[in-house]
Amino acid sequence: MGQILPKEVVFQKFFSENNTALPIFENGVVGFEEAYASAGYIPVQYEEKPEVAPYQKLVENEPVIADGVCYVSFRVEHKSDEEIFRLRQRAYQSESDPLYMEWLYDQTDEKYAEWKSRVQQIKARYPKKN
Repeated sequence: MGQILPKEVVFQKFFSENNTALPIFENGVVGFEEAYASAGYIPVQYEEKPEVAPYQKLVENEPVIADGVCYVSFRVEHKSDEEIFRLRQRAYQSESDPLYMEWLYDQTDEKYAEWKSRVQQIKARYPKKN
């Protein structure tokens, strides 16, 4: 069973703290006692979180209170070009740069193709916003 919070606390936590995860009231309103409701407490219910790709981020929408329940939903956004640049840079350093050094040493078509393939994989994993 998730926690139950007063309406004021739900909104205060959401607006005063970034990326605050509100507690889940797992069974919806079932089992929600009248005493809590009369004291101003409400259940918090999350929608299922969507899956995100490495180039995306999950953003929590503003909670909506309806029928005595606080509903929290999510949206998926594309990471900024700056974030994508940093992710690509780290991936190049750890994954493709060693292959490039091998190609510089060997100068074989096989090593060149391996390095270029890894670069393309990284670009596909972290595409820029269009």
